Amino acid sequence: MGGIGKSTLAREILNHPDVIGGPFDRRGWVVVWSEFTPQETIKQIIFQLSRSDEEKEEIQILEQSTKDEHYLLQKLQETLYRDQLIS
Repeated sequence: MGGIGKSTLAREILNHPDVIGGPFDRRGWVVVWSEFTPQETIKQIIFQLSRSDEEKEEIQILEQSTKDEHYLLQKLQETLYRDQLIS
């Protein structure tokens, strides 16, 4: 279903002032292509949710060193809990 403006609509919502100044502490943009790997998608989500340069550097190291999906899911969960994005 390409070319009907799904990504444009999603980006407009993401960047809308009610979302930016609203109840959400963080926002992120992750592109998922028709051919994707769960590992890459998880790494992108963690990277988008990371705040500090140190956290982003850690993700880049992860990107080079692991393809283990379970480890990445654990890292995502730790990030979400640590930053109180889920409880």
